[in-house]
Amino acid sequence: MSTYNITNILFSKVFNNTVIRNEIFNRVYSINKKLLTINNTSVFGYNRLILSPKALIGNDYLDLFIQYLNVHDFDKNKISHYFMWSVDFRNLRILQYLYALISESIDEEIITSLKPCNLMSLAAYKCNVDMLEWMNQNNDLEIFKSSSKYLMLPGRPNAAASSANLDILTWVLENYDGCKDINWLAVITSVVINEHVNILEWINEHHRPSDIQLTYFDLLHSVSANIHCDTIDWIHKNWRSVNFDHNYDSVAMSGSLELIRWLYENLSATNTKPVFTMDAIDNSAYFNSAEVTDFLHYNLWKKGQSQDSPPD
Repeated sequence: MSTYNITNILFSKVFNNTVIRNEIFNRVYSINKKLLTINNTSVFGYNRLILSPKALIGNDYLDLFIQYLNVHDFDKNKISHYFMWSVDFRNLRILQYLYALISESIDEEIITSLKPCNLMSLAAYKCNVDMLEWMNQNNDLEIFKSSSKYLMLPGRPNAAASSANLDILTWVLENYDGCKDINWLAVITSVVINEHVNILEWINEHHRPSDIQLTYFDLLHSVSANIHCDTIDWIHKNWRSVNFDHNYDSVAMSGSLELIRWLYENLSATNTKPVFTMDAIDNSAYFNSAEVTDFLHYNLWKKGQSQDSPPD
């Protein structure tokens, strides 16, 4: 008998003993409570754990989850949450159990409630190729994808691109079976919002949009909440047909100091529109940080480079 099997047998014997199992949970609970102030993680005692399907799914406690369903009956209104949690927590074992469970009854109400959940998109975002493969091969109920709806395509390339995982993106593209062409501007938007320069480089090499297509890229929306300037800097250097000639006052509401500084220093001399006006100072003061407000105040007002006149 292998060491792995022996370990599993011993583990089962321990956890099948209610007294020992509860004692282990209580000890672990006490230790985790002490760590709460360090990592701000939720801690469940055993009695609370077995009443929380989300915690059971999140910790991959399949046996306890099955017990929960047996005790509390099967709630159709919660089934979509169970599926989404199993994907979100990357627990294929529980997803497989749930799929087998609903396959036995073929309840159209449950199937209809699951279709809008975009489970393959979530699996792609969570970078789980094994789960995507399993979904792709076990889709008789069409709850993972449906050829009739764009949103149900496997993973959707823009969801996959936002993960920054090339393995996921290439898998999704290889298994893409949609009736519509891939909207690469939507994919790029997702990449820029999530600040993944490596994905931009890959798209540029394998699926670069035409210069005409790039003129329609919504740069202002895509970078508005960026923390770093690597992505916009890469686009500025490599995709010259993207339109940078905007006013960026709205970006001052949420953009980081690094991004605001890059916009001011790289676009002020070339844009026909003022990169920032005095409205940017108001936006940053109301919605953003003091450091962004100070930077804009110094460069727009004190240096006299704003096209607006300062108030009396």
